[in-house]
Amino acid sequence: MSEVPLSKGPIRRDPRLHGLSHEHHVGLIVAWRLKQGVKRRATDIQMVQYISYHWEAWLHAHLQLEENLLLIHLPAQHALRIRTLNEHNQLKEIYFRLQEDAALELVGSFADLLYNHIRFEERVLYPFAEKTLNSAQLEVIKNELDGIPEFCAQWTNLFWQE
Repeated sequence: MSEVPLSKGPIRRDPRLHGLSHEHHVGLIVAWRLKQGVKRRATDIQMVQYISYHWEAWLHAHLQLEENLLLIHLPAQHALRIRTLNEHNQLKEIYFRLQEDAALELVGSFADLLYNHIRFEERVLYPFAEKTLNSAQLEVIKNELDGIPEFCAQWTNLFWQE
């Protein structure tokens, strides 16, 4: 996986992509909490339940939105599209493996991939989309995102603090 260039200061996102970026913020928190849980050797089952909760509540739908609203505008063989789809597939694969084997190593792999994938999208994919998609395409994305309620986690098992 190639290095993602670091940006200086906060990332200014086109307001029409704010819905996707907001969910990325939630994803970064999920990844951080999972990494803390792995460090603290929290129960694997607790962390897999946490992953499943987020997967079902928003993450799986988020991946589909990116694929259906954003990636469709990139040619099939475009490197950014290929990388994004590969990473989405890796997240799906690890998620389904975790349903069969709640191993601490897999939880760590999921957390690392989620974190790195979000950083890649925020620093590379989304800026590229902002530069290459026209205003009408960005408006379609915004309109689709406007109909989706904002996710608010209701998780009481604070395994990352134990």
